Amino acid sequence: MRRRGFTLVELLVVLGIIALLAGILWVVFAPAREKARQSVCISNLHQIGVALSLYRSDYDGQEAMQGVPITASQLGLPMGSSGSYTFDTAYVKDRRILFCPDFWLDPNVSPQQRKQFGSSYWWPFILPDDPSMPKSMWFSTRVAKEGDRLITTFCEEHNDFKSIVQIHQEPYWATKREIVLRLNNQVQTLEVPVWSDDISTW
Repeated sequence: MRRRGFTLVELLVVLGIIALLAGILWVVFAPAREKARQSVCISNLHQIGVALSLYRSDYDGQEAMQGVPITASQLGLPMGSSGSYTFDTAYVKDRRILFCPDFWLDPNVSPQQRKQFGSSYWWPFILPDDPSMPKSMWFSTRVAKEGDRLITTFCEEHNDFKSIVQIHQEPYWATKREIVLRLNNQVQTLEVPVWSDDISTW
């Protein structure tokens, strides 16, 4: 008696069912994976905040107070073009916390470019007061306005758009997700207008 094997139609039906189940699982678990990456990002920023606090205390930095214009160096914060990385060897034991997990998934960043980055996070606090900039944008002015709620570091990797071109294609009413670290070591997830680049309003 000859044994009957699977027909082509039966194999195609089985493969179709497997593909359908895989698609359903992808839809179900993709948001969970993104939430997990956001949690890692929040943890990274919190650890960076602790490192900045330790750096500030070791260098006799003052606490930021609203109404008092104070410079980054008076706060004990590193400054300069590469200032955000001067503290990391002593205060950050694992350099991986300087990178958002979503950064490694960004298709616009090649592996060669990634090696050149010191951090995937934005560090607006490292800019000293610049006479060529409006005084409202000066670090000391922002500290006087916001005190210890000043944003020192933020991440905007958790958005569907990754490039400037994609951002400019978004409608004006769209929002983007920003995970921010404030000078008081508070980490927050914010939804802000996609065109909002003035972080003092966040």
